[in-house]
This record gives sequence, structure tokens and C-alpha cells, in this order.
Amino acid sequence: MSKRATGCLIVLGIFLALLVVLFLATLFTLRAPSIKANTVLKLPIEGTLIECPPTSMMERFFMAKVTVVWDILHVLQTASKDSEISGVILHISTFNSGLAKIQELRKGIIDFKRSGKFVLSFMETAGNKEYYLASAADEVCLVPAGDLNLTGLVTEVAFYRGFFDKWGMIPNLEHIGKYKSASDILTRKDMSPAHREATESLLDSLYQSLVNDLAQRNKLSNPKNVRELIDRGPFTAQEALDEGLVDQLLYEDQFYELVRQKNKGQLPLITAKDYQRSVMRLSPWGWPPEIALINATGTISTGESFYAPLVGRVMGSKTISQAIRSARKSNSIKGIVFRIDSPGGSALASDIIWREVELTQGKKPFVVSMSDTAASGGYYIAMGADKIVAQPTTVTGSIGVIAGKFDLRGLYDRLGINKEVITRGKNADLFTDYRSFSPEEKEILLKMIGNIYKNFVHKAALGRKVTDEEIDSIGRGRVWTGEQAIENGLVDELGGITEAISLVKEMANIPAEEEVEVVIYPRVRPLIWGRWLEMVKTGGIDLPEDLLSTTLGLTSKARELLRERAFTLLPYSVRFR
Repeated sequence: MSKRATGCLIVLGIFLALLVVLFLATLFTLRAPSIKANTVLKLPIEGTLIECPPTSMMERFFMAKVTVVWDILHVLQTASKDSEISGVILHISTFNSGLAKIQELRKGIIDFKRSGKFVLSFMETAGNKEYYLASAADEVCLVPAGDLNLTGLVTEVAFYRGFFDKWGMIPNLEHIGKYKSASDILTRKDMSPAHREATESLLDSLYQSLVNDLAQRNKLSNPKNVRELIDRGPFTAQEALDEGLVDQLLYEDQFYELVRQKNKGQLPLITAKDYQRSVMRLSPWGWPPEIALINATGTISTGESFYAPLVGRVMGSKTISQAIRSARKSNSIKGIVFRIDSPGGSALASDIIWREVELTQGKKPFVVSMSDTAASGGYYIAMGADKIVAQPTTVTGSIGVIAGKFDLRGLYDRLGINKEVITRGKNADLFTDYRSFSPEEKEILLKMIGNIYKNFVHKAALGRKVTDEEIDSIGRGRVWTGEQAIENGLVDELGGITEAISLVKEMANIPAEEEVEVVIYPRVRPLIWGRWLEMVKTGGIDLPEDLLSTTLGLTSKARELLRERAFTLLPYSVRFR
């Protein structure tokens, strides 16, 4: 073929591609709903608050309804500058979340109100977390027959040593760090003094933050009044109204009539999903600066990220490292926000991710945004960032290590099982579950996790630009809230994704007023495409054994996580209902 013919084919191909793009853009524009004057944005908050959409059919099935935090924040930011949007209604159903995510959404709502537009919230019934979010609105409305279960915070720590003793199971677990109590729930029957001290301190800080935020409601007046109200909870709908916790008792039809009255007698509504499409339609042509938002969610393990029903999301070191590497090498990405929501996990996997963060130093601005939890391994992977931003209620720190095994000899004997162990090499059966560690082996284990702890402390010291001794003094497995972490130097600023993006823009010399495009990493495959790939890999879905392991959450990847020897893992969680 001649060069001329080849050139013509290339030009024709480009022309056809442009036609396809133009056709799709036009089709999208035609389908995107129009926004009328005085339109009210409707934001349903329900299901589970998560950082990024489900990445597989299995996750979508088991998680059911979800609310993506960044989607809500982005919609609120955009709508606050949109002259056609007059206000927002929050339709709040029961949802699952930690304090920090709710605190971040509350901040987004409060920032939206500063634009002079109204925010109304509606609930049929409410627990602590639903009310905490709703309280950021101008008016809180509750169904007359509903109730308000405002009762405060609780942490419940179950200790399993008594159960193991009954079944002849002996936990051989060691930890580095006075407060590293993740192994205590397996080796003790009650809280150690250090465990109790750290838990009390954490709850005090979280509770103070909750009370202070609720006290911002005019009708609640001050923190002392809020504490007294919480101690008297829960409340019937009428009691909640009498105490100033809610503003009106309305059924849903009455609530929308209230919205109409607030909105000059008009009620054009648009959902968040439709609004996002409309905003895309109205966006000017051009290529704004891009900032990567890398979501690092779940327990940390080596290999690929995955989801299993009984395990939840698992953050794979390979997946996250590749995401950081791709963003670092992309010419269009001007900076990176690393969003962490993790209690930690594998020490090895955490170190692998840390290395990629470290390699980004000096190449592109890299700012960590901590969600509900960024503790232990979750803090480890944050240490190499230029800046760390956390919410006041983020659970962080927990710089410590645990490792060990279970001696199941007693259980095997009870079940009539005998194991013959034949070795070559003095320590070949170091981690066998058929006996406990010898004193010599225990020293080997302590030396191993001691080295991991020293490495953890040293890298944290490098990242925070302090001495190893200073990090050790606030480490030792101690858990802190974001508020406390500011004071001890583990965190740089209080805030969320929005504040992290602002920091990246400043570091990348992007004007504060200039819009940027946030590019999500790791790239999420469409669910249908992802499921098709899974079927190709397994040769179809008619695999009873594979389906059984999937149902139980005992996939091969989950088993890999359980085979890890050393963990940097958060010792407990605080429930916020």
C-alpha cells in the first residue's frame, strides 16, 4: 500500500473516531436532564458509606445500597456554585459509617450552606449517626411516629482466651508496643491497664468531638446541654421536638410541602445522579489540571485487592502500588491525594506500599487524606507523604507489631486427630500449630517483630522529621484520634478530601480558584466487564467448590492474608450506631 493511501486511511480513521465521540457526546447531552431555576438537589444517604463504588458483582450483591463519600462531597461543592440550585434536601435512612466519614459530610453540608442556600433533612427514625449527619442541616425533620436514639458512643471488646482454653487452643502471640492490644483479645480474658487507658482516652476524644459538633445547633446551645441530653436519650419524636433536637415533626408529603414553601412555592427536584450528568453536560470544553484520588480501603495484604463477604474489602499491595506508580508516571496528573481507610494488616504489604509513596517524594505533591481509620499499617502507608490530613475523629497511630501462631494440639487431641511432624532444619517447624514456641523460638519471634517495629518507628520519624525516640514515645501501639494526632505531630492538618485537594493544588502551583478534574485510582472496571473476566478465569460459574469458598469468604486470596506472619493491625473498633 502506498504512503498516500496509508495516510488517507489514518485520516479517515481519526475522522470516524471523532464522529463517534461527537455522536456519544450529543446522545449524552440529549439524555441529560435540564436544570430549571430554583431546582432542589435531593441527596439520599443510605446503606454503607464507602470511599469508592463496588468493584465486583459480589461486592455489589453483599453491600446492597451504598453511598460514596466523594460523590456526595463533589456534588455539594458543584451545586454550591450553581445559580440554578437553590437548596438541598437530605433524605437520611439508616446507614453504616464511622464518625470521620459523617464528620466530613457534615463539613460539606456546612460549606454548602455558606453559599446562602438552604439545607433541610428528613428522617423516619434516627440513631446516633443519622442524627449526627442531619444536625448539620438548617432544619431537622422527623416523622411523628419515629424516634431518636441519641445515646452516645460505645466500644465492646470481646476476649476469647476462655473459649480457647475450653477447646485446648493455646495462642502463642507476641506484640511490640505497650498499647498494641490486638493480640490481647486472643491471649487475655480481660483488658490490660494499658488497653483500658488507651480505649478510655480514645472514647473521650471522640465523644468530645461529637458533643462539640452537635452543640453548634442553635437550639442545643452548649456542650453541657448536649451531654445532658445524650444521657437522657433515647427520645420519642415528640420528646426530641420538645428538647430542640429536631425542628419539625412531619410526614414525607408534609416535608415536601415545607421544601416548596422554602423554595418560593416551587418544587423542581433533581437527584444527585442526574445532577452529575447535567453538570457534565454544562462543563466547558477543555482539559483542566488533573489530580489523582487513590482509594486505599480495607485490610492490607500482599497481592491484588479483592472483596470477600466475611472479610470485606482487602487492599492489595500490588494493586495500590500500581495505582501510585501510574499516577506518578502520568504526565496529566499534577498531584496525588491518597485516601486511606484501613485498620492495617500485613507488615510486608504495608512496607511495599510505603516504598511507592516514598518514590513519589519530590516528583509530585502527595497528600494523605485519612477517613474513619488509618491506623497501624494504615498509618505506615501514610508516613512518606508530603502532608497528612485527618478528621478530628479519625482513628490513627497504633505504631506497633504483633505476630505468632496458635498451638492447636489440645484441639486435635479432643477431635481424635494425630499429626506426625518430620523436619529437616532446626527451625523448620517454627510455625507449626502442633506445639507452642520454645523459649529459644520465642526469642527468635521477638527479634523478628522487634526489627519490624524499629523499621516502622524509623520510617515514621523520617516522614515526620523527628527523632526515632520521639516517635517511639507516642507509638508503642497507642491509638489516637485525629485531634490528638495533631497535638503529637502524627498528622499535619485537620480536614478531609477537599482540604487535601487544596493542599495539592497549592503545592502544584495551581491557583486556588481554578477547577481541577479528580481522577479516581485504582481504575474501576464496569461491573459487567469485571464479572465476565472472572468467568473467563474460572472457566465459567458452574464450580460448586469455588462458589462455596466464595460464599464463605475463604477465597485463596483470603487464605493468603491469614498466612501472613507479622501484622501491623488496629487492636479494636468503636461502634457508632
